[in-house]
Amino acid sequence: MKIKELQLERYGIYQEETWRPSLSELNVVMGENESGKTTMLSFIRQMLFGYERGRWQGNFGNMEILRGDAIYRIHRREKNHWIDGEKGLRHEEEPADLWWNGLTRNLYEKIFAVGLEDLQGSSFFFNDSVQSQFFMLQGGGKIIEAKNAVAKEKEKLFISSSMGKRKINQLLENYSETQKEIDELGKEETNFAHLQKEQEKVKQVLHEKEQELKKAEKENKYIEKLNGAREYYKRGIDIKKQLEISRQVKTFPSHGKERWNEIINEMKVIDDQRKILQEKISAYEPKSKSEIIPWLNQAEELENIYAELGQWKKIIEDLHQLKEEKELWRKNFISLGYSLPLWDRPLSIDETVMDIDWEEGRQLAQSATVCENELHFREKREPKVEVIEEKNTEKPDISTEEEWRDYESKGENLEILIHKEALLTEEYKKLAEKKKSNYTLWFWVAIVFLAASLGSLALFYLSLWGYEALYLAVACGGGAFLFAMVNRYSFRRRNKKIVTVEETLRQVTEEKKKLNDILGENSPHNETDLSAFHNVMQEKRSEFYRYRAEEQALAWRKETVKKQEKAHDEWVEEGNALHQRWQALENQWKEWLKKNHLPEVSADKLLTLQEQWQKISAAEAKGKIWNVRLQNVEKEYQDFYDRAEKIIRTVGSYDQVTPERIAELYEENKNRNLEWERVAEKNHQHDMYKQELAEWDTKWKTAEKDLEALFALVDAADADEFVEKVNAYENHDNLLNAWQQVQSDIRAYAGDEETFAKLWNDLEKGDYVIWDAKQDHVEKEINTLTKDIGDLKQKQGAIGNEIMRLASDDTMTKLLQKKKEIETELEENMEDWLTELLVEKILAKVGGCYESGKQPEIVQKANEFLKEMTGGKYALTIDESGKDIRIIDDYHVEKSSSLWSSGTGDQVYLALRLSMALSFGKQIEALPIVLDDIFVRFDERRQKETLKFLLQLGRVQQIFLFTCHKRTMELAEEVGREQHRGAFFDLKRGKITPAV
Repeated sequence: MKIKELQLERYGIYQEETWRPSLSELNVVMGENESGKTTMLSFIRQMLFGYERGRWQGNFGNMEILRGDAIYRIHRREKNHWIDGEKGLRHEEEPADLWWNGLTRNLYEKIFAVGLEDLQGSSFFFNDSVQSQFFMLQGGGKIIEAKNAVAKEKEKLFISSSMGKRKINQLLENYSETQKEIDELGKEETNFAHLQKEQEKVKQVLHEKEQELKKAEKENKYIEKLNGAREYYKRGIDIKKQLEISRQVKTFPSHGKERWNEIINEMKVIDDQRKILQEKISAYEPKSKSEIIPWLNQAEELENIYAELGQWKKIIEDLHQLKEEKELWRKNFISLGYSLPLWDRPLSIDETVMDIDWEEGRQLAQSATVCENELHFREKREPKVEVIEEKNTEKPDISTEEEWRDYESKGENLEILIHKEALLTEEYKKLAEKKKSNYTLWFWVAIVFLAASLGSLALFYLSLWGYEALYLAVACGGGAFLFAMVNRYSFRRRNKKIVTVEETLRQVTEEKKKLNDILGENSPHNETDLSAFHNVMQEKRSEFYRYRAEEQALAWRKETVKKQEKAHDEWVEEGNALHQRWQALENQWKEWLKKNHLPEVSADKLLTLQEQWQKISAAEAKGKIWNVRLQNVEKEYQDFYDRAEKIIRTVGSYDQVTPERIAELYEENKNRNLEWERVAEKNHQHDMYKQELAEWDTKWKTAEKDLEALFALVDAADADEFVEKVNAYENHDNLLNAWQQVQSDIRAYAGDEETFAKLWNDLEKGDYVIWDAKQDHVEKEINTLTKDIGDLKQKQGAIGNEIMRLASDDTMTKLLQKKKEIETELEENMEDWLTELLVEKILAKVGGCYESGKQPEIVQKANEFLKEMTGGKYALTIDESGKDIRIIDDYHVEKSSSLWSSGTGDQVYLALRLSMALSFGKQIEALPIVLDDIFVRFDERRQKETLKFLLQLGRVQQIFLFTCHKRTMELAEEVGREQHRGAFFDLKRGKITPAV
């Protein structure tokens, strides 16, 4: 495939630009910076492989290509693309898919589109995709294709990803889901058995509840009847009571009422005496010793603590001293922060010194310090960017190659004209000398022949010789005539030549004069001036090449500065990454300090920080020791305090608990003991009054016994009952008739004798409160049982429905069948996948064996190319493993890539890529090769040798060589003129034209 025409309708700086490169010559394109060279390179790639994502807006263009004898045109208009073929056929596919077996842009750029940065390195040479496309083209490619096909088939079956949608992945997922459903249904079977048991249990509970309800309703009905009978019974209660009283009184004495009055009067006198004594007793309240001495129970403790007052006072003094010492420690601890430079703040007593993982801090500090040192050393190794001072070098008269060639050509022409003028002048002089004589050699030869002819005639007429003499005479006569004519022609030609030489000499003189005028005063006028002119030419040549060398050196220095600037940019990027890393470590360091309540300091002060923290920790430890001592003394003090407080609070006082207060209580205790002796005498008088009152109480009880004896005659409990029984005794017959009427009414309400007997028995018991409470309980029980029975019947229905649903569900059978089908299909697919895996491993092994031990044809072809580019100085070889490329110089010394110069390396990798490109063209289709500024590391000799090779290769392979260096273009044109090969173009501001 070759590119016939490029039409850049709208692409970058190109607007409606058309370029027709050569199909059978090396296309060399020179474009300086900002000329559109990079855009042109990008356009060629985009036409072949499509616009890159997000870079299609506003881009329009097409490319005409030649494939064999067929012509195609690739169109790309923003997102739209198509290929116009012969006979109006239109293709929508990408060219790579249509013609080049899916060649990718990345692979094309590795092999066919090569820049300086892409040229170095052989890693591409051993890339799997490159080997599969190129090395295996000699037969092993089928192995790779088979391996890739097997891998694709294997991947269609299974991939090791939870998100995979391959067949085995899907089957495994279906199997898992089916198993889950089976497990769920298994739970339902368990639930079915549980539901049956639950149904039986509900049925039994329901029967029990119904029996309980019937029993409760029967009991409630009886209680309601009992309550109804109670209304009748209430009317007979009073009658029954009076009747019972009358039955109890069988005999009653006639003087009973008089004896009743005597006893009542005697009890009245006794009661008056008792009241008088009671007033005396109430006037004085006896007091106990504990009331006089409230701390009576603590008296012994008061004696003990009074004996220990000296020890208590000593503990108070010790406690005060310890508190003062702790306060001094507190002030010193707080001010310790000011004496520590890293803290420089008062320390907090409430803030406990934490246990700190110093190893973690040491690691963080070390990481931060190392990173900071890297930043420091990075600053020291900042790449220097050379500053190029623009020298105000005076531009010579001849500054360009075209001017020099023109000057040199004119000098050479002038020298030629001078030599030609000298020769013409010499020739003219010779011709002028000959012009003085009209006879030439041919004239004298004609005279000789004429004399011979006359002599022969004379011999014939004198009969001295026969006809031979006549024939000789005729021949010599003819010869004389011929040489006479030659003499005449020579004479005329000599005159004509003199005229010609004169004219030529005149023209040469005029041309020489013109060149003398152009070349100036130093130009030669004759051969004697040539030596001086040669010196002038040599000076101008030296001056020109010195100027060109300075210009070239400046260009190389600018190129070097670009590399230095690139290195500096990389240095800046490295610095940014280090700064980010340092910042992250610094944040971690600060977080660690904050977490451990440490002051914010730099990481390099970790040891100082640890030492100062240890001082704080030691000071805090001293404080803890003071606290322990203080706690012990306070405990002892608290023991005395609690004992004294208990005594003081027993008194009912809320005075301050002090040794002095205990001493006061001790004195007060002695005074209270004296007061108790006086109170004890009053208590004795009070006891005498109580004894006299007891005697009157005995008389009262005797009178009560006499009265009770009177009550016993009628079986009465008190005076009211006594009067009531006497009255009942007198009305006994009327009460009996009324009671019999009540019994008759209740019997009629009961309905039968058995119910009456039971009702009458319960009525006589009279447990009405119990029966009311029992009725409330039974009614609540009935309501509860009714509700429970309803709930149980509803639950029984729900359980029955669920049992019927489970009994009719055949989902489990279907799921088990589905699981079996999935297992069968999974086994078959797993067997296929394992087969594909085994085949893939075997093909990989075979491919490895194929590659090792066989040097590809590509390397052999690259070897030929390298020899051509280096004039046979280097040969290419590859080791037995097929992974290491080496060269052999003309001294048969083998060199690895680490020993190559940059220029030699570029030639080796260029030879490899060209060989691979041609191999691809041989097997699939030749694609244009695009080379971009690949000569930067070449000297002029290498450039010429490589250009000669590329010019020869360009006859069979379309090659584009882009450069921004004018000297490279000049060398290409120079070599092209020598070989009469090459097509040269200039690129300026989006316009491409043939080079002049």
